[in-house]
Amino acid sequence: MQVQATKTLPEGAGRERCVTMLRINVLNASVRHAVFVVAAGLGVLVSAVSAWAQSPELDLTDHELEWLAEHPTIRLGVDPGFPPWEYIDENGEYKGVMPDYVRVVGERLGITFEHVVEPKFKQLTERAKHKTLDLLPGLHITPEREEFLLFSDGYFSGFGDGIFTRVGYESIPDVDALSGKTVALVEGHNLAEKTMKANPQIIPAYFNDVAKALEAVAIGGADAAVVGIATAAHEIRRLKIVNLKVASSQIDKPSDWHMGVRNDWPIFVAILNKALDSITEKEHLVIRKKWVNLDQPPEQKAMLSLSDAEVAWLAENPVVHVAAHGQMAPIGFSDAEGQAQGVSIDILRWIEKALPVTFEISTYPTSTELLRQLEDGIADLVAALGRAPKQEGNASFTAPYMTLPVAIFAGPATPYVSDLQELSGKAVAVLTGDPVAAQISNEFPSIELVEFGNSAEAVRELSLGNVDAFVGDLLTTSYYLGEVGLTQIKVVGETPYSTRLAMATRPDQATLASIMQKAINAIPESDISAFRQRWIAFRYEQGFDYSLLWRVLVPLLVVTALIVYWNRRLSREVSRRVAAETNLQSKNTRLNEMNADLEAYAHTIAHGLKSPLAAASHFVEILKQYRSGNFDPEQDKLLAQTLETLRSSGETVDDLLLMSMVSTKDIDTEEIDTQSIVDRSLQVLEPMWEEAEAEISLPDTWPDAVGHAPWVEQIWLNYLSNAFKYAQRPAQVELGGEYLSPDVARYWVTSNGPTLTSDEISQLFVPFGRLNTDGVQGHGLGLVIVRRIAERLGGTAGAAGMKEGGNRFYFTLPATEQNRQSDDVAVTSPSESNL
Repeated sequence: MQVQATKTLPEGAGRERCVTMLRINVLNASVRHAVFVVAAGLGVLVSAVSAWAQSPELDLTDHELEWLAEHPTIRLGVDPGFPPWEYIDENGEYKGVMPDYVRVVGERLGITFEHVVEPKFKQLTERAKHKTLDLLPGLHITPEREEFLLFSDGYFSGFGDGIFTRVGYESIPDVDALSGKTVALVEGHNLAEKTMKANPQIIPAYFNDVAKALEAVAIGGADAAVVGIATAAHEIRRLKIVNLKVASSQIDKPSDWHMGVRNDWPIFVAILNKALDSITEKEHLVIRKKWVNLDQPPEQKAMLSLSDAEVAWLAENPVVHVAAHGQMAPIGFSDAEGQAQGVSIDILRWIEKALPVTFEISTYPTSTELLRQLEDGIADLVAALGRAPKQEGNASFTAPYMTLPVAIFAGPATPYVSDLQELSGKAVAVLTGDPVAAQISNEFPSIELVEFGNSAEAVRELSLGNVDAFVGDLLTTSYYLGEVGLTQIKVVGETPYSTRLAMATRPDQATLASIMQKAINAIPESDISAFRQRWIAFRYEQGFDYSLLWRVLVPLLVVTALIVYWNRRLSREVSRRVAAETNLQSKNTRLNEMNADLEAYAHTIAHGLKSPLAAASHFVEILKQYRSGNFDPEQDKLLAQTLETLRSSGETVDDLLLMSMVSTKDIDTEEIDTQSIVDRSLQVLEPMWEEAEAEISLPDTWPDAVGHAPWVEQIWLNYLSNAFKYAQRPAQVELGGEYLSPDVARYWVTSNGPTLTSDEISQLFVPFGRLNTDGVQGHGLGLVIVRRIAERLGGTAGAAGMKEGGNRFYFTLPATEQNRQSDDVAVTSPSESNL
């Protein structure tokens, strides 16, 4: 903004005319602003006039008017990276809560502001101290600032501050728990000073703004960030950071924002207070609602990133009508007062706090009724519905948020049912509209299905002997069995089916389905577990003693192959039954259990394949050696392809064995000799780096760390081989290491391959995740093993694209005890790192 020269008022009548004109201009500015704000909000002139009548006039003295006439331009300090309070957007515009208040004040007083932007907030306070700035738009009052600034009355109350960490990071309840940890802080902000005073044992890492502080935590460059919650929520959404969480939001009480004025201008403080006092509640509300939803805690919405279309949909549809199951406890049910309760309702209540939406919930007795509410346009959303292919045309579904195993229930006289076919000719209860019922009808037409509206009715009829069995989900049925005390009903068998519960909307409400999916994705797993455990506090008794059957069959294993076959089959049934019970009683997620099963399976398969693969490779080598010259070119090509396939398969088996061992084997860690490990790795990979024409750069020294040398060597072998494979020719490969803190050493490999995006990097550390490699050999397990090794050794692993091109793959390990106790360790701050 162009600086306007300071004017000198004329004396006598001319001076009086200037003051009079300024008084008129100030009043007109006040009127214009009130009319504009209210008219924009209500859209009618009558309401605008009414709102203006409620807006108090500025009662400025002649002396104050003269001062304003002599100071038509005020130098305003601008922090470009402090959203939503104040920031410079991508178009170079000054936006936020504070700029809107500054604009109102400027219009009230008839003055303009010259924007002075500094990248560091500390530089703004230094300018204010030396009076090269006149006004800072938003400050908290501190004794240090009172030495060189005067403060207006408070005009806005903030949301307080919080501690942000990575998802899965250890619990950090307060600032005291940050001792010895690297904490990202914003240089010059009052919060940074308060945090260090509260806990001097923190290892500070200073950044220019909140965005850079949060990014450092997200990539592992810092353990935590202490920043304002509202600003962090804004930046997390803008940057689409998905691996951060609010570890604590109670570290400080919210305090008011004040405008800070140079201390030789007390008259301007008085003028500002009158301008701020003239702002109506309606004008306050317009500004605050524009930037911050006061009904929505920022820490809960931090992980949501809605599109413009989704935000517009919510603005047009603040109330969503929900149809919920009234008799499907504990997923959804009506309590004694007729209020909707259950896991699905708790999820909706969480989403209400995270989005500007209100759910009006009505309950219905059956799934068929729920669908009818959607089809008739009465409901916008169904809280919990079993997802089935035939329903896809009638509703838009979110991804399932709960999967319930389906079991067979019967009375005590019913023997174990190993297959649904054994129920042929029997009356079996199922639920009306249940997708599982349709599957059973198609696959087992000889079973006589009897439909009931809900599980309570079905188990009651089963207990009376009116049906022979009931096929229903394990969770809901077990809940009702416990509620009504029908202990004689048992689980007598399992099925291959499951009920996948999802939320559903009308087909014409695809935007709502997308919003609900994002909201469900944003709910922390800890909250989902809490919802489940709130309602699922029961056990169920199994109706068949598998352990007894196992003890009977084991002695007979050596007698006949038939008993071996049946024992294996029953063993699998036992494993599934135990897994189902564990899923209900344990806090561990189903995903962890599946991963453990997969690792055991991979270990077993790998051991079984290793010997035949080795034998096959040996025989093909013999064939190639002794029959050379007897094959035509096509046969030679097939022989070479066979050898390559067997070699690749052998490597995959080796990796599966290593991955299983890393997950299960107990090892002792000790100080490692990194230089020796790197030398051995380069020696093993010598043919690769010679082929890549690699220029390899090594550091003079390495950080000291503890680990398990054979596993650490596997990390180096993987990172180095990938660097040689994917680098441009000639390959430029650099190895290095640094201390992130006295407790943590980081090692890395940088190469000049094509720079990867964050989305591409996210695909690399998952099983069988590979990018387009243009024929480069591999199977997608190497980086998974790297991460598992690093985590088992107390560190982590990751990658990042380099600003100057290429990529850096890194891993961390705990530093040695001697290093932790040393005061002379050179620590690399995240801001100094190339990551």
